[in-house]
Amino acid sequence: MTTATTVFGRPQKSFGDSSERSKRRKTQGLRETVDTEELTFATQMKLRACGKPDASKVLKEITKSPKRATKYRKAYSSSLQEKRGQLSPLQALSMFVDAGMNVELIYRFRVILEVISSGHTVDTLKFAAYTMDTAKLYVQLYSWHPMTPTMHKILIHGPTVIENALLPIGQLSEEAAEARNKHFRSYRQNYARKFSRESCNLDIINRLLLSSDPLLTSMRPTPRKRTKPFLKETTEMLLPSLFTISADRNEDDESASEAEESSDEESWE
Repeated sequence: MTTATTVFGRPQKSFGDSSERSKRRKTQGLRETVDTEELTFATQMKLRACGKPDASKVLKEITKSPKRATKYRKAYSSSLQEKRGQLSPLQALSMFVDAGMNVELIYRFRVILEVISSGHTVDTLKFAAYTMDTAKLYVQLYSWHPMTPTMHKILIHGPTVIENALLPIGQLSEEAAEARNKHFRSYRQNYARKFSRESCNLDIINRLLLSSDPLLTSMRPTPRKRTKPFLKETTEMLLPSLFTISADRNEDDESASEAEESSDEESWE
């Protein structure tokens, strides 16, 4: 009759599955007793014996001179950055086309995104007709895949949301609030009291109010943004902006008032 043996304690892990702390502890005696050159040469021979000649050659190259490893690291990081680089619009479109996506549907989504993020007043009737045609095209092409909730909200309920919004839908974006997150962290770390949560939040809010003061904001130089012209379909769904008209009227009023003041001063002379 066989009896089961009970093993107590933590289960043993291989060296590869161990944490960095455990690896340092296990190799401490080896690092203290063996020279660096011996360890490097032994690693080269072990890699070659395991069928990894390229790794053995790289290790041999980077240990020839003190600056060789830095050059290898910079070259490797630059190659990774080139791979992670942002794709151009044509490259991104070619990827979707190769995957079998319809080009017209992609173009329609681009127009819709331009309209809702433009910050201008939208003609809801034209936008509703355009989104409905886009939804019908999607159902016709990809009936086997249901719409995502976000796509359904934009294509079906987007015109209703835009019609009932107090401001143009593009001006209700959360980009401004998201851009302040880095300021929030900086103010909390450097300019807020830490002994009380209430005092900490109060200091942060006061700093945010101070930095968003209209007078101080008007003194800052406005950064220039590189913008591209809207597509033809986008401009057809946008209403004429009233801001430029009101701004021109304000400038005319200011010039008229300045002319009246100058005429009053001339009459006194």
